[in-house]
Amino acid sequence: MTPLPKYIDDYIFSELQAEYSPGYRNIEHFNVDYNLYNSEYGNRIYLGTYFPRSWVESFTIFNELFSKNIIKSKIEARTFLNILDIGTGTGGNIIGLLESLRINGLYNKKINLVTVEGNKIAIEYQKKLVRLFCKRHNLEINHICKELILTKDSIVDFFNLLNTKNIKFDIVSSFKFASEYYNIQSSINDALSTKYFKLLANLVSRVLLPSGFFLFLDLCSCNFGHPKFRDYTPIIMTKEIKEFVNENKDNISFLIPITCALWSGICKTNECYTERIFQVKHSKTGQTYERSKVTYKVFSRPIFAKEVIESVVKKQKYQTCFGVKPKYCSDGCLTSFQNNIVDLPNGFKFE
Repeated sequence: MTPLPKYIDDYIFSELQAEYSPGYRNIEHFNVDYNLYNSEYGNRIYLGTYFPRSWVESFTIFNELFSKNIIKSKIEARTFLNILDIGTGTGGNIIGLLESLRINGLYNKKINLVTVEGNKIAIEYQKKLVRLFCKRHNLEINHICKELILTKDSIVDFFNLLNTKNIKFDIVSSFKFASEYYNIQSSINDALSTKYFKLLANLVSRVLLPSGFFLFLDLCSCNFGHPKFRDYTPIIMTKEIKEFVNENKDNISFLIPITCALWSGICKTNECYTERIFQVKHSKTGQTYERSKVTYKVFSRPIFAKEVIESVVKKQKYQTCFGVKPKYCSDGCLTSFQNNIVDLPNGFKFE
């Protein structure tokens, strides 16, 4: 368990007056399931409650990715890094990534960071936190923050502009953003027909460098206000992305979960629910910690993915769901543990 760094903890809770309110989901001017129009107060709740979770998730996952020498060496070989994040919010996952780059010795180069967000208040917090990180570690970042309300058309236009200018990225990430399209009951049919997870995976695949990768993370919830009108996010995400990868095998491949990288072509599970749990600790959690439940995929170009996966010692089974009903995957078949839970390799990690 990695706690939120003290300098960030002090800054968000003392300087920015962030509020830790894990019990609130939909109060006046705050809706965690759809953050675009959150007020100043709503953003302070998000900053104090969800920013630390995203920081821990991002920091941990990128550390695990960089622990793979093939991935780390590709980053080390670059003279500069281009990073893109979609739906950045207050920036928890971006600061986690930057901290991971720093402690892994990958910061001896110019970094161009492009973030895309529609909430003006969240953008201001995001900018302050990037500046805090740079000042703390005496580093420079070329931070380009694009204010954009992310509709289907505006997302496509943004990526078309990147392609027109031939801008490619080493690392692309999106945390807890795509599911927001599915959290509004009045527009759920549009979301399911548009297939936003598939759309974003498709658009990102066109701007990845040969050794670039995309970390696509979201919540494990269904919509909290209307829990019966759609499937759980991991099931929707997996269905759409599996469909995209199978249709574009020459352009994109899985890195994580390892089970998807190994067996996506023979996957036998129609409704695949994957879940990983992170322990999150900061000054407001006291002597204990809270649990954050997420699902995620990591993609790259097929040649690079093959190079990475060929270096992995293959196992027969991997655990890919660590929730109340834990599950494991073997040969593309997701299975619930029956009686005793056997200690299996983590399907989200290179071991």
